[in-house]
Amino acid sequence: MLQQEKENNSGVSTKMKKRIVTAGDRVYMKFFDMDFFQIRAREADAELIPFKGFDDQKFKETITHADALILIDRPLTREHMAVMEKCSIVLALEVGYDFIDVQAATEHGIVVSNVPAYCTDQVALHALTLLLALNRKLSTLRGETSGGGWDYNVCKPLYELEGRTLGIVGLGRIGRSLANKAKGIGLEIIAYDPYLADDIQKVKPTDEYTGLWDKSRKKLHDLGLDFALLNE
Repeated sequence: MLQQEKENNSGVSTKMKKRIVTAGDRVYMKFFDMDFFQIRAREADAELIPFKGFDDQKFKETITHADALILIDRPLTREHMAVMEKCSIVLALEVGYDFIDVQAATEHGIVVSNVPAYCTDQVALHALTLLLALNRKLSTLRGETSGGGWDYNVCKPLYELEGRTLGIVGLGRIGRSLANKAKGIGLEIIAYDPYLADDIQKVKPTDEYTGLWDKSRKKLHDLGLDFALLNE
């Protein structure tokens, strides 16, 4: 049971609920009524404390006695860690966690977790949708038809997708999902990812995998970027 003991004025131990703080505007965009978190907090006999807004001082006051944080895009710095007296885990409710000072969290004994498989197929499908829209020049055609015209010549030249080459920078979960979808409509795939193991071809075969980006990019017709922001 997620509880901790505290002595009251008479010296008798009482149970205190663990405190879970949620923060970041996108948390409340995705979970309007917070029922998902409220139910699970009750199941764990914990107290859920939603924090809204951008007042950093109030945020520090809220997280001081928090046992856990659930964040989406809400910066958590070394300065914040310094006031967190009891926190043991921070969950980034998304794939990325670059808004959290992981080094500072490690130094304070705080575990940082994320959701690496979140929306993998949805993001890959959206990338493919944008590729198709660019290929068919839908934005140009929309402008033409919105103005009352019906002249498809405004979007020439158009090219068949089948047989064209799509370059994917970053063959993580999203990049691999995009590669599978793109191959399904006849695109050839070349990819670049310096962090992949050598056996990637056995897992998600592509027409060509090479670490020699200068060589492979000369064959490109389209390019997809599917990687996290790194120091490199």
